[in-house]
Amino acid sequence: PEIWRRNYGLLLWRENFDGAATWMDYTGTGNPWNDFDFKQANYRDQVFFYPTDTGIIDAIAIKGYREAVDDVRYMTTLEKAIESAPPSPDRSAAERFVAGLKSNDRIRSDDLHTIRAEIIEHLLRLKRL
Repeated sequence: PEIWRRNYGLLLWRENFDGAATWMDYTGTGNPWNDFDFKQANYRDQVFFYPTDTGIIDAIAIKGYREAVDDVRYMTTLEKAIESAPPSPDRSAAERFVAGLKSNDRIRSDDLHTIRAEIIEHLLRLKRL
C-alpha cells in the first residue's frame, strides 16, 4: 500500500496536481485471486478490489490509496490554516515546513506516518492562535 499512498498522495500535492485518475478496479491475464498465474514475464495482476459472487473485497492497494487521499486532505487543511492564521512563530514554522516538503525529497524517502504527524502538530499549534 505504501507505493499507492506515496504516489497518489503527497507527491501529487507537491507537483501541484489537482487529482489522479486511476483506470481500473482490477486487470490481469488470469485469475485476480492468484498472484502467480501471470502469463507475461513477471507482471502480477493489478487489483484494487477482488471480485466475489456477492460483491467485492478490498485489496491492500486501495488502503494505500485511501491514506493518500487523507494525506492530501491534511495538507490542504494545513495550507488553509496557514492562510487564515495571524503572523506568529507557529505560522512561520508551518510555512517553512510546507515549503520544505515542496522543495526537498522527504516525500519520496521519509515515513509518511511521520510526515502526517508533523502536519497534525502544525495544525494543532495553529489552532491555538
